[in-house]
Amino acid sequence: MPSKSSPLPGPISSDHELLREILGGSPLGLHQTHHVVLPAARRSLEICLRSVNGVGAVWGDIPNHYENGEPTGPELDDISLFRLWAADVNQRYVLRFGCAAKLGCFTAVIDARTQEDLIQLLDKSRPPDTAPFIDDVLPAIVRSIERLGWSYIPLSDEYPLALFIVSPARKASIAGIKAAALREGIPFSQLQYITGRETWRLCPELRRMCRVSHGESK
Repeated sequence: MPSKSSPLPGPISSDHELLREILGGSPLGLHQTHHVVLPAARRSLEICLRSVNGVGAVWGDIPNHYENGEPTGPELDDISLFRLWAADVNQRYVLRFGCAAKLGCFTAVIDARTQEDLIQLLDKSRPPDTAPFIDDVLPAIVRSIERLGWSYIPLSDEYPLALFIVSPARKASIAGIKAAALREGIPFSQLQYITGRETWRLCPELRRMCRVSHGESK
């Protein structure tokens, strides 16, 4: 999932440079939110969903099946059928395809029980004629997080990182995610505000994953 920033032409020189590459020029005050950065992977998504008792839906995609297992069709552009994501058969799709960014296409997992008016509000942040950039849509998610409750957002199709952000009412879930990640050996980091700018200090394992994904040596 790209931002409008140009791809880094050479080696990653700093965590802050990587942040700007992924999120664009304005990091949105994410350090003030309740969040954690994890590897963009199925297990990360499973841990996050479990921590908030979430039923995931891939915002922007169409559910593949009705509750009875029959395949859906183009009529599911109707926003009222978003609830079909809660069906077990569609939950398998969420875990498989919602955990990581798709090439050149925005991906975010939100709750399948999200109210229709909020989905419509989020949809307005998507450019009508082009694929959305993360810096088009992430601000809308941040502004709406109190109503959304939570969102899992793969940050880039080039760098294997995902952001899990929760509302203030769910802030305790972040500690639970960190505890689960520690038990399972999954690395995590958070955004910080350091020397007058928002940045992050990635843990060594996440930094290594990004460098390898970028074609650099370990």
